[in-house]
Amino acid sequence: MDEIFCNIGLQICEHPNDLPEGAIMQKYVELLEQTIKNHPYYWLWSHRRWKHKFD
Repeated sequence: MDEIFCNIGLQICEHPNDLPEGAIMQKYVELLEQTIKNHPYYWLWSHRRWKHKFD
């Protein structure tokens, strides 16, 4: 299986040791979310959000 990699060039922080636990992940999520909102056509939406059918 071939792997696909994408570099979206996010600048998360310059001094990671100065940040509290979880701050880098929170910043990454915020930057990734903004990138997806600005350029949704770059993202492959192949997952099934609702896996179960409800009656």
